[in-house]
Amino acid sequence: MGGGYSTNKEVEFLYKQTFMEWVAGKGGINWYLEFIDDLANGRVINFKDKLQTFITDTLSCHDVTKVTQESFYHGVMLAFVCGLKDTHIVKSNKESGLGFYDVAIIPKNTNKLGIVMEFKAIEDETKLEASAQGALDQINKSLYISELTQLGVVNICKMGIAFSRRSVQIATEQAI
Repeated sequence: MGGGYSTNKEVEFLYKQTFMEWVAGKGGINWYLEFIDDLANGRVINFKDKLQTFITDTLSCHDVTKVTQESFYHGVMLAFVCGLKDTHIVKSNKESGLGFYDVAIIPKNTNKLGIVMEFKAIEDETKLEASAQGALDQINKSLYISELTQLGVVNICKMGIAFSRRSVQIATEQAI
């Protein structure tokens, strides 16, 4: 039995390494680790710049249809944040406050930064900033940070993230 545990850990490590290399793409593992570290520590501008680079370098506007675009970007973001699994609990589409947030990244150490994300996907790229702000307003209006505050997380970053084809915009606010 003891050998199975070790084998499972080795498989998990190899899977994690392979997945991180795939997500990192040409940026490499260090790029990906910096990317999720920027997110986990609230360096939103760095995070947004790296996310934009990934989208520009990797995605095609043909990857997304009008019907599935928000779900597509939601899945991409979940894939990215799974690298925080050791230090955070990642939840998707869970009830909190008066509705359902898209993604919450809850630190296992409640003294660390918690994050609530709401995504919007739009056709008109000129409305990216307004759409990101609308997503942030939705977080505030619907009290999506309620779950994190109930868990004792005090330092929370709210992120409204809008996507349009191969462009991204983030509106953010720190709830301290």
